Amino acid sequence: LENLDFLKDEILQNTPLILDANCFLSEALLWYLNRKDIVITPHPKEFIKLYKMCFDENLDIETLQKNRFFYARKFSQNYDCVLVLKGANPIIAQKEKLFVVNLGNQALAKG
Repeated sequence: LENLDFLKDEILQNTPLILDANCFLSEALLWYLNRKDIVITPHPKEFIKLYKMCFDENLDIETLQKNRFFYARKFSQNYDCVLVLKGANPIIAQKEKLFVVNLGNQALAKG
């Protein structure tokens, strides 16, 4: 789903959406990050690509994993959408508020 033109559809402009997978490869995603009714769900590698597009800064997996709260908060300070940063304990971030989901199990990690 690298082409996000479908989001321009009038019906979808007023519909809450969850965006995942290859949409994080498209710079068109940047147009939608300030919608409060959009939830994005990147895993760490996808978040690094998204972070580069948003902030024009390089980030590596090790730095992200050591500082997940910092980067989730930084992202949420700049964008209105809900971020669900996937990982062993997913972080949900919106408007500088962070929540950690610690109820998952290994079955949720299967792709």
